[in-house]
Amino acid sequence: MLQFNIFEPMQQSKLLGLLRQFSTRQWRRFGDFLASPYFNQREDVQQLYQYLSPHHPALEHPALEKSILFQRWKGSELGNEKALAYLMSRLQTLAEEFMSFEYLSADPVQKAIFALQALPEKVNNRYFNQQLEKAKQLLEQSELRDANYYRQAFELAQLEHLAAADPFRHQYSPSLQALSQRLDRFFILHKLRLLCDMANQKKYLNVQYEALFEKVVASELEGSEWLEEPVFAMYYYAWRTTVEDREEDFQRCLALLNQHAAVLTVPEQKALYNNALNFCTRRINRDNDLSYYEVYLDINEHLLTRALLLEDGYLPPWRFMNMVNAGIKTGRWEWTQTFIVQGSQKLSPEHTENFSHYALALWHYAQKQLTEAQRQLVTVEFNDVLLSLTARSLQIKIYYEAEETELLFSALEAARIYLLRSTKIEPRLRLQMQNFVDQTRRLARLYPPDPEKLGQMLKKLPGPAELMHRDWLLEQIRKHL
Repeated sequence: MLQFNIFEPMQQSKLLGLLRQFSTRQWRRFGDFLASPYFNQREDVQQLYQYLSPHHPALEHPALEKSILFQRWKGSELGNEKALAYLMSRLQTLAEEFMSFEYLSADPVQKAIFALQALPEKVNNRYFNQQLEKAKQLLEQSELRDANYYRQAFELAQLEHLAAADPFRHQYSPSLQALSQRLDRFFILHKLRLLCDMANQKKYLNVQYEALFEKVVASELEGSEWLEEPVFAMYYYAWRTTVEDREEDFQRCLALLNQHAAVLTVPEQKALYNNALNFCTRRINRDNDLSYYEVYLDINEHLLTRALLLEDGYLPPWRFMNMVNAGIKTGRWEWTQTFIVQGSQKLSPEHTENFSHYALALWHYAQKQLTEAQRQLVTVEFNDVLLSLTARSLQIKIYYEAEETELLFSALEAARIYLLRSTKIEPRLRLQMQNFVDQTRRLARLYPPDPEKLGQMLKKLPGPAELMHRDWLLEQIRKHL
């Protein structure tokens, strides 16, 4: 039975949550959809759509409270809670159907496949054969050779086999062989994509998956003609890059990506490039191979020029900071300064101010311009957990190196309290930051420097996995030994 509270804020309803996702063009087309008697024959549904229209896309106006809506239809046959609840539910159902229709309309090959599957007669059907050939030609005209392409190629081969099948003829069937080959290609490519995802999560999240057929797929592909097709080669070497962690696999995958990325959808391109960036990060963090900062930066520059770094039209703030850090590590001072100015303009409005000032603080600190770094950092608001941790730690390093003892101990105490009170910090980061605060306080109290106590501190210093900015602490300790 429908339960409906007329005083519940409609802004929190599933219906408006769904409708907010419609673009302006989709909203207009949704109106046309509702006006079609084939999809909707209820006038009150159209009335509700018209009532919502002036407030789209935000849909946050007080007039959208359920109590107001109830009054809007009071006196009509919808003048009760249950009827109005049903009206909203019906509009939501039609919105979901519209989304499905829009999705299908954007894929003419899939539309053709569904139409062919719906035909009751397929064998010796001239119309079916003509439409099948048109669908095959339409598929081949696409530049994409992603998993969806191979799935649709399999579905068309399946339809072709159904049209050619004759259970009373016992002889070799070319359509059956073609169907099997199409299925092999779809299965292996899709399996490779899943193997890549599982391998990355195993490495970074320490989770386990049952990767059935992993060895079969690997042995089938190794040294085979399959790898002459760029899409199979890209995913194969991406998977090997994560599992085997070998430089030659990484270079092969990256070269193929740079040359053939256009055969993949944008999300797939991003996923494979992220796989390459993860390899660089592993080499930097695990092997301390600083040459990979150059490679990391080159990949990101390439992605930036192709707008592949943007998410919902904006540059993710931590990708922005990773590029700033890589620019500093490679000594590209002018490039980094220019990128901070230009890249910050690609950040979302709520991140622009904070991250641009933090990036400039980091840039000035790296050049030992401590006063300017401090000036930039003081404008940063600690309203993001990770930004708060990194900005606080930078602030502590600046105060220590500037020998501003009173400000240093104040910042250390503020960081200690923040770590105690914040419930949103990931446990590993909390431990790393806590150790950094404790070790820096201990170091600051050793004044004047005592070589013997510094030596003991050096021996007991937590490892890199447990201590943030360990290299910095080592450098400060060794200065006084």
